[in-house]
Amino acid sequence: MSEISTRDGSSLEESNKEKVRIFEEKKHKFFVKLGLSVREALKMHKESELWDWDEKRNRSWKNVSKHCLVETARALIFADKLGFSKERKRDLMIAAALHDFFKRKEIDIIEEKNMTWNSILEAEEKASETLDEALEKKNFNKDVIEIIVSKSFDPSVKKQILEKENLSQEDITCLVLMYIDSYTDGDEWVKPSEIGEDGEAVNALDRREQGSQERYGLLSEDSKKYFNGESIFSIHRRTGHQIEKILVDILQQRGNGNIAPEDLPYFIDQEIKAEIESQT
Repeated sequence: MSEISTRDGSSLEESNKEKVRIFEEKKHKFFVKLGLSVREALKMHKESELWDWDEKRNRSWKNVSKHCLVETARALIFADKLGFSKERKRDLMIAAALHDFFKRKEIDIIEEKNMTWNSILEAEEKASETLDEALEKKNFNKDVIEIIVSKSFDPSVKKQILEKENLSQEDITCLVLMYIDSYTDGDEWVKPSEIGEDGEAVNALDRREQGSQERYGLLSEDSKKYFNGESIFSIHRRTGHQIEKILVDILQQRGNGNIAPEDLPYFIDQEIKAEIESQT
C-alpha cells in the first residue's frame, strides 16, 4: 500500500510531526511569556527553594513551578470566559502562580508527622503565616492573599462559600482557583471525560481525587475521624463537582455555549490550546 501524501508531496506522518513540532514551539513561547507576566510570583518559588536540588529526595522541585504555570494558564482562560476585569484577572493569575510556592516545606512538615489530618492543618497554618508575611513584604494586592488563603485545604472554607445564596465576584474568583486546583494534576493536559463502570461520568477532577485517595491512604483514613466518616478526598471531589456546576452555569450565561459540567476541565484546556495555536 502506498504512503498517503499531502499536497506538497510530504507524507502524512511527516506532516503530522511538523504540526506537533510547530505546536510545541508555540507552546514553549506561550508559557515563557506567561511566566514573565507573573515573574514576581515565581520569584517567591525561588526564594522558597523550589528551584534548588533536594538531595534527600534526589530530585528537583521545579515541577511545582510548572504545575503552578499550568494553573495560571487555566486561570487566564477562566478569567477571560467569565468576563473578569483586568485587575481581577491579574489577581487570579498571580494567586494561581503563587498557590504552591510553599509546597516543599509543606511536604516536609506533613511527612514528618506521618500524613495525619493534624499534620495537614499544621502545614497549612505554617504556609499561611509564611504566605502572609512574604506577600506583605512583596506588596502584592491583598485580594491575592485572600484568594490563596480561601483556597485552603480546609473544606469548611468551600462550604461557607457554597452555602451563600448570592455569590460575590470575590467568591466566584475563589471558587475558580479552588476548582482549578482540584483537577490540575502535575502539568499535564487533561483527558476527556468518560463513562465509568457505574455509568457515571468521570473527568479530570474524579481522577485526581481518586488518585490522591489511593496515594495517601493513611491521610484518607485519618481524615474520616474529622468529617463524619467521609474522607477529605471524597469531600474535595463532591464539593469540586458543586463548584463545577456553578461555574458552568455562569459560563453559559455569558454565552460560552452548552458545556456539560463533566467536560469543563477539557473545555478549558482546548481553549488554552486554541490560544497557543493563535500565537504567531
